[in-house]
Amino acid sequence: MERQTFSTLRYILYVLNPQREISLVARQPNGELYRFRFEPKITELPYNIDLRDADIIRRLEEYERKVMEEEVHIYVETPDSVLLWKMPSFDVRRGLVDDMIKRARKNRALILDLRDNPGGSVEMNLRLIASLFDHEVRVGRVGTREGIEELVAEPPRGGSFLGQLVVLVNSGSASASEIVARTMQLQGRGTVIGDQTAGAVMASRIKVHKVGFGRHWKYATSVSVSDVIMSDGQRLENRGVMPDEVVLPSADDLRNGRDPAMARALQLVGISVDPATAAAVFERR
Repeated sequence: MERQTFSTLRYILYVLNPQREISLVARQPNGELYRFRFEPKITELPYNIDLRDADIIRRLEEYERKVMEEEVHIYVETPDSVLLWKMPSFDVRRGLVDDMIKRARKNRALILDLRDNPGGSVEMNLRLIASLFDHEVRVGRVGTREGIEELVAEPPRGGSFLGQLVVLVNSGSASASEIVARTMQLQGRGTVIGDQTAGAVMASRIKVHKVGFGRHWKYATSVSVSDVIMSDGQRLENRGVMPDEVVLPSADDLRNGRDPAMARALQLVGISVDPATAAAVFERR
């Protein structure tokens, strides 16, 4: 289990070949090896989809609702005038970013949590970046099959948040999340905390195909169509963003549900809490 192989293992276990039982060997903090087996939670969906079957449609809708619930944007405003914003994706409506920035402007500091955010809309990416500056920002260039396009973030009409900024990232932060974090570093705006990001910024297009007539099977191909070159001339693909402060949870932190990265972010904006308390900040959403 290494950074270079983690995404491949996830792809195998979650997509290509899910297992009903998995055997693992884990190394404990004291160095001892521990062998164990566990049964993953499996959500079985119908192999054949009959759009005339009301029960199948109900199950698919229920599954979709659960997926959408995992992508809910969560925010908390503290009595110390700090806004904490957990942003799970950039695939959002335009008004959501504007609403959150409007809320942030009422506070003195913003902690933007982009951990495990896989990216999304380029438009929303630029909109968020623009909302954190009072001037035009040249983010970089996008190289496509048609040529080079400049990525420019222009200040929004509704005003920007110019208070203290802390951005949280981890190895699951990809694409638009990485571009935001690196732009903040290049512009000297705020502090980036956490772990090295995914290094996956290439945009791709999905092409769906099907085989058969009447009853058919669908599959898809993903084709990379563009790459990003940041304003310093460097690419993020396969490199990622190294935080200003690397803050990683220990095995003991993970076992006990502590969040040292969030604790450090809160400390930077003047709020002293322990990692266990920091892990529960979004429960008061």
